[in-house]
Amino acid sequence: MHQSCNFCLRPVSEADVTRPCLRRKPLRAGCATTASRPLQPARLLRRRCCRRRACSLSQHQQSYLKARRLGETADSSEEETVANILVISRRDAPELEVLRHLPRNASVLAIGSSMQDFSGLTQQDWDRVNALLSTWGAGHSFLQELWPRVSKLRWIHSSSVGVDKLLWPDLINSSVIVSNARGVFSSSLAEWALFACSYFAKDLPRMLAQQQSRKWEKYNVEELRDRKMGIIGYGSIGQACARLAQSYGMHVTAVSRTGVAPPKAKLPGVQVLSTGRLNEVMSQSDYIVAALPETPDTCALIDAAAINAMQRRAVFINIGRGTTVCEPALSSALETNAIRGAALDVFASEPLPADSILWQLPNVLVSPHCADQTAVFQHNALLQWIDNVSRFSRHQQLLNVVDKQLGY
Repeated sequence: MHQSCNFCLRPVSEADVTRPCLRRKPLRAGCATTASRPLQPARLLRRRCCRRRACSLSQHQQSYLKARRLGETADSSEEETVANILVISRRDAPELEVLRHLPRNASVLAIGSSMQDFSGLTQQDWDRVNALLSTWGAGHSFLQELWPRVSKLRWIHSSSVGVDKLLWPDLINSSVIVSNARGVFSSSLAEWALFACSYFAKDLPRMLAQQQSRKWEKYNVEELRDRKMGIIGYGSIGQACARLAQSYGMHVTAVSRTGVAPPKAKLPGVQVLSTGRLNEVMSQSDYIVAALPETPDTCALIDAAAINAMQRRAVFINIGRGTTVCEPALSSALETNAIRGAALDVFASEPLPADSILWQLPNVLVSPHCADQTAVFQHNALLQWIDNVSRFSRHQQLLNVVDKQLGY
């Protein structure tokens, strides 16, 4: 059975496992010799680690990968397919170091972000490609250029959650499976949404202004407990927001396409309504969190009527896609103080144009689409993909398969 290093996951052979440990104390007379006694694998692996200090993955990530490798060994008797992978990415992207943790039945044929980067591939190489990883920034225009060459392609994985820039008719109508990084960024986005609630509840702008002017003046703040949160879009991000909001003691109502919570996402006390009741939820909520994907059906779903339905004390928070909101109507409501404020991480046009009024409004918190940009978010997304590579090779159900017709 193959072992792997506790720190860098480097495979260790049977010969290594039986190698005598030079650190072992001499045995008592009558015992087996040191050379004939197998070395404890865990001790050997710690001693033989080739990158104990250089490995950049966290202990949690290493444990995850080791468990996955052990699972591969247990399932080695199953018939497997070799995953011949094309990676669309900058070659110097630091998160690509995760590729060295790919399972033994996976091979990266090439990495690049232009056709010139793939010029070394032969026709035989192109015919072997059956899986493709699309990282941040790769759009459907480049994939369309590759499309005629990858005739054996069976699976495309997007290392982001939104696939709106990935899908085009030929791909949608094909048998190629598309998956995404759903769930990887939900926790950080939910934290940002609740931070945005606190930003207004505690009047953070006033607090910072008083600190800047060295002014000691007490003022009332607001509790989030017992406030109402409306969540528009009840996917993995919306569900994470609901769980965190409930921990603050908030009352949560969500809006989804079907009006029904997925079986694994049912939370006690969370009411899920259909999009037909959007304005009703907008009118009853103190804090509204938009967590919608970008699809033809969600474009400007939160329209002027929905924004005008909001209460004067309500705060609008967007961590989904900027195109799902009627931005002119939102800007007008903020400029006239028809609503209390907004915290926006996404916009209809990005980067946000310098002449946008949203930059100037004192009741708007502008974030440059980085609410989920942690130090390890890209690494974590690729770790999830590596798990899917193992599933692909073993003909198992892939995680986070996208409904190409719906767009998420």
